[in-house]
Amino acid sequence: MGRSTADYKIDTPTARKQLPARVAAYWRTLIGKVHLGYQRSPGQSSGIFLARLSRGGKLYTVRTIGPADDEIKADGLQVFSYEQAEAQAPGLFAATAGGKLTINRAVENYLDTLTSSYVEQARGIYNSYVVNNKKNAAFGQLLVANASNRDFARFKHRLFKQMVAEKTKWLATSKKRRKQTQAEILRTSGESINRFMRQPLKTALNHAFKDRKNAIPSDRPWKEGLAPFKGTASARRHHYTEATIGKLIHFAEPDLKLLITGAWYLGTRPGIELADIVVSDFNPDARTVHIIRHKTKARDVMLITPEAVEFFAQLAAGRGPDERMFVRSNGDQWYKGSHTRPMKRALKAAGLSLEASMYAIRHSYISRAIAAGVPTKTIADNCGTSIRMIETMYAHLFDQERREHLERFAPKIVVPDDATIDAVNAAKEAASAVIRRAKGTAQRKAA
Repeated sequence: MGRSTADYKIDTPTARKQLPARVAAYWRTLIGKVHLGYQRSPGQSSGIFLARLSRGGKLYTVRTIGPADDEIKADGLQVFSYEQAEAQAPGLFAATAGGKLTINRAVENYLDTLTSSYVEQARGIYNSYVVNNKKNAAFGQLLVANASNRDFARFKHRLFKQMVAEKTKWLATSKKRRKQTQAEILRTSGESINRFMRQPLKTALNHAFKDRKNAIPSDRPWKEGLAPFKGTASARRHHYTEATIGKLIHFAEPDLKLLITGAWYLGTRPGIELADIVVSDFNPDARTVHIIRHKTKARDVMLITPEAVEFFAQLAAGRGPDERMFVRSNGDQWYKGSHTRPMKRALKAAGLSLEASMYAIRHSYISRAIAAGVPTKTIADNCGTSIRMIETMYAHLFDQERREHLERFAPKIVVPDDATIDAVNAAKEAASAVIRRAKGTAQRKAA
């Protein structure tokens, strides 16, 4: 049985140190519907204090208080003790006056509108990049209405330099990761920063800009200052064929077999969108599955094949409408990353590359659809992504498809042989003779 909200001991640095680092926060009840939480991301030695207000059910409004005094003495301004965080928590849920919205509060307000499992992940990433990052903490305190494009650009480049340095150091000391060239480190760092700037940062700022109560004069500063790094996209390296996916399913553990099969039929994001599917999301008559997109919380209808209908019908047989389609063998829910180790074991047993992943099944789904000539918009709608992303990441497949179409349908010149040329010339001469005789006859009659 899981712990209740009030069970976690977070009131001293020693007690907090005993808690395993994770994306989700550790909470305890303060007063009424107000809870105080502590969160320390994996790989970090210190964490932050959070506060949340229950809105009923599983909905919460979450606010960031600031870094905890795990390593640095609390001053009540930039670093907080438990007592200081406890005193601040109840007052954080007052309405924000127009024009006084900070970047941190804008992100928190946006995340409060989401209900998917993506929320905790996004909040953890934002806190590690901004709130709990000594060099970037001041950026989060800027008023959105006053922040300039230079403020956003400086933050972007500062974060990029930090990520490159951390990734270089980590790869140099890690024995389990493949070696990367400096160019590859720069590319992947830029790709990570682009992804973070797009979601949740820019999305949150756009969400705040649309609310006139926030009195934000323009969205130009972050559109210009947070322009994405170029040249960061790369073609997907690992793909599964029907033969390799069958081999992988054969060697996978029973619960993973079902998850892999579902991913192969749907092409959804594993561990998040796939794990959230319940029995009532499946409609065998319409041959559809409802998917809640973890990034946008949109509820999309996905078209599926007859084979997929048969698979989901067997999976749903005898189960309640609210039961999850995919669960682990111990009854727990799959969550982001929980399939990583079982997947590695299956890949090793099947003799496949250990650098492949569950996510590569999604890439394979898109690749197969492109090769089959499925319209790009249909692929994008089914996979919950953009046409631009597909055209960027899978450009090599579109190049191949265009080449095949050109070779099949482009105009061709057929050079005739000598006999054909002679026959054509003879036909021309015969036609000319007929015309000459007709002209001569007409002239004689006229005379």
